[in-house]
Amino acid sequence: MIFENRTDAGRQLASSIVAAGEASETTNTIVVGLARGGIVVAKEVASLLDVPLYSFSVDDCRIPSQEIEGGEVAVFLTGFGTATVWKTGAFEPETFFRDAEDASLANPIVLNCRKNVASQHAIFGGMIPEDVIGKRVMLIDDGAVTGRSIIAAINAMEYAGASQIVIGIPAILNWFPDIINGHRVVSCRRSRSDYFPTGMFYDSFEDTRDNEVLQALGRVSVDASR
Repeated sequence: MIFENRTDAGRQLASSIVAAGEASETTNTIVVGLARGGIVVAKEVASLLDVPLYSFSVDDCRIPSQEIEGGEVAVFLTGFGTATVWKTGAFEPETFFRDAEDASLANPIVLNCRKNVASQHAIFGGMIPEDVIGKRVMLIDDGAVTGRSIIAAINAMEYAGASQIVIGIPAILNWFPDIINGHRVVSCRRSRSDYFPTGMFYDSFEDTRDNEVLQALGRVSVDASR
């Protein structure tokens, strides 16, 4: 299965979500797309289910081993100000921080990443924790190589009070779990490979521009070239 682009992937993912029985009750459901490309995919899911669409930002940085005890770690920060930390090579996270300003993360690399995440979240009008309380969240991305961005977003949604989370990804790796933190993963295709670049299953997988994200969210871009 090859997706023409992220829009096509979103339409196919929406059909898979319906086929999986995850669209039978949408009264309390919201769709959350991970910026950037995940929002374009998520738009199609939200449109088919006729539910609200939100933007959510996640970004990562690495703290080298010479700057921290115990070896290099990867820190994934979110638009809610939370942080999830991984040891190199691990799938399960090491630590979840409700506040990325925790003293344990007092590092210039993390500080810069946190500013970038907050800026992107603001530009795209990202959701606030109150938008999640008691909601059934469909968390959508355009692909997953390590799964860490999705897990960081799951942690943030759980912390904010989501009642249920469904993860939607158009194509996943052979080893990717069907359940993460007790939440179901729905996809259109499971690869036979243990690793592939996300764009492998897309005819067109160019970087998503700001104006594409804003259009997907129903907002106006001031500069179509961005």
